[in-house]
Amino acid sequence: MRLFNTLAAVAALAVSSSAFAADLPSTAAPAPVAPAFTAPVAKPSSSFSWSGFYAGVNGGFAVDDSDVTLFNHNSNFYQSLEKAGLGRDNDSAKFTGGGQFGYAYQLGDFVLGAEADINYLNADRKYVSATDGIDVQAKTQYFGTVRPTFGYVITDNLLAYGTAGFAYGKAKFDAEIQGRDGGDSDMRYGWAVGAGAKYAITDSIFVKGEYLYTDLGNKTYAVVDDAGNGVWAKDEAAFHTFRAGVDYKLPLF
Repeated sequence: MRLFNTLAAVAALAVSSSAFAADLPSTAAPAPVAPAFTAPVAKPSSSFSWSGFYAGVNGGFAVDDSDVTLFNHNSNFYQSLEKAGLGRDNDSAKFTGGGQFGYAYQLGDFVLGAEADINYLNADRKYVSATDGIDVQAKTQYFGTVRPTFGYVITDNLLAYGTAGFAYGKAKFDAEIQGRDGGDSDMRYGWAVGAGAKYAITDSIFVKGEYLYTDLGNKTYAVVDDAGNGVWAKDEAAFHTFRAGVDYKLPLF
């Protein structure tokens, strides 16, 4: 009987303890709260590669580096209008803009490729001397290049490169010298050389800055009267280009 009374007392004590514990405030750690969503910063993935086709646009300015030389049939008259300083109006920067298409292939830290571009350029040059009866205007209307590129990966998403290749452009020349007229509009062909850097914002979007020196060669025009008397004018077309651009890596076909 004593054992029964003892067991009954223990059972009553356990029930009352459970009820008391249920009334106490909980000491368990609060459930974790999910952090607020934050958009990831765009950057190239760990498997990023410079290899692939790309296309883009560019814009900047060009500074002319040309000259016009006058000479006669016997070559005993020779005058550089640039050195003569005849009101040359081509030192100011001229706007240029256009598009490019290319391909790059990455070999370790080296990136080999090729690029073609075409660009608008209104580089108007003027040489005027009322005393000598000289009024010459030369203009480069647009130009383009086809160039191999040779790059080196500075960091995963920063590429420095050099480039050199073929250049072409449309030039216009008009001259009035001592009452005689001459000139024409024609295509010019030459070369281009430069350097630049590209930065990958994402796996497929790159921004770049580039310097390019372009020389479109020269063309000689007759500025003579009907009897063939007068002078000849040799027009040289060359300019420095500073531009920035954006390239988009095209998906594989």
